[in-house]
Amino acid sequence: MKSAAEVDKGFDQDKQFTANMGEDGMKKFSELPAATIEFSQHNLFAFSPAMSYVSDDWIKADPDFWKPKAHASAALKKGTEKPAASQ
Repeated sequence: MKSAAEVDKGFDQDKQFTANMGEDGMKKFSELPAATIEFSQHNLFAFSPAMSYVSDDWIKADPDFWKPKAHASAALKKGTEKPAASQ
């Protein structure tokens, strides 16, 4: 998949699929994996900006993620001004 939007689209299609299958069809459909799948595995991956080499287009699309230190240091510089003393 190219983006999380495709995942969202899949969920919408799942709702339509369920409606089209009906209750009996979904019951048969849910029994199918139990009868055919011997083993299943799920992997969850996390991307680390420090360990990734991405194109400039990706960095421009989400600079806060891909270059967090640059943005964090700019925020710190802005935050270094001393607040006015209250009397």
